[in-house]
Amino acid sequence: LCFSQDAHWLISASLDCTVKVWDLPSAALIDVLAFSHPCCSLTVSSGGQYLATAHCDKRGIYLWANKTLYFPCIVLNALPLDYEPEPIDLLGSTATASEKQDDSMAIENHDERYESPEQLQSLISLSSLPSTRWAYLMDLETIKERSKPIEPPKKPIHAPFFLPTIPGLVPKWADLDEGDILKSDGVNEPRKIVSFAQLDFRSDFAKQLERCNGKSFWPAFEVLKQYGPSGVYLELSNLSPLNGGSVNLMTSFLRMIKEVLDSRRCFELANSYLALFLQLHRETLWKESRFEDILKPLAESQSSSWQRIDELFMDCQCLLKFFRSSLSA
Repeated sequence: LCFSQDAHWLISASLDCTVKVWDLPSAALIDVLAFSHPCCSLTVSSGGQYLATAHCDKRGIYLWANKTLYFPCIVLNALPLDYEPEPIDLLGSTATASEKQDDSMAIENHDERYESPEQLQSLISLSSLPSTRWAYLMDLETIKERSKPIEPPKKPIHAPFFLPTIPGLVPKWADLDEGDILKSDGVNEPRKIVSFAQLDFRSDFAKQLERCNGKSFWPAFEVLKQYGPSGVYLELSNLSPLNGGSVNLMTSFLRMIKEVLDSRRCFELANSYLALFLQLHRETLWKESRFEDILKPLAESQSSSWQRIDELFMDCQCLLKFFRSSLSA
């Protein structure tokens, strides 16, 4: 026998393998538990949430939850004294030799590990990069303005370790106050003519974009992922024709973002790069009509990928509100 904390219930165990709960104020039987083995000891937790029982020929302690604490809408009605509930099977603590053999065979049959697919069709995946790599791209200029020093850098007061000299037969000290310019000793040095046509100022990302034209753009996207926020800002700025880029490079970048959005991988990274690109080149995109063929399908890919996730978020939010209202009722 044992009592509940408020002394309203009396819980009794008998050799007929039953545990009965009696409501003392009403002198009524309100619950009966039937087991395959008789209960030899029982007690109630201090808060009344659980009933702990121990049974003959069974190792361990069994816990039973008090539903009236979690479901206040339950109405406790008086049960007849001859009420016979359905028996509850107790989990065994030991297994027979045949059960152990079956378990070992099951383990051997399921020894192969499950390999998760690279991408699930109905979900999106993130890039696993820290938020500092993509969350502040739109505010990078503001961060740079705030990080500028209040006072301009001052010249060092002390003289440099190596004092400048004027070359010649007799070395002379250069007067820094008069602003002397270091000149050669008059010997004509051979001049080199450099052809700027042979110089390639394009970055690795721009070169990779050109190589991926007509193919998969994932190699170019992997190159862009390696840059920090300042590097990404510089690369996207240089795609403009005014900064050494071209309309073809800008179009290839938009196609790359569309391919990433269609794959539903690196979702937050692709959207952050796209937002920065639109912020930097919105005037060029409005003036050039050649971008219409790629901007429309890109907008559809962006909206479709987010719409599915938005529906899942709404479902979870509705379920949470339903559970909260059910528990508070």
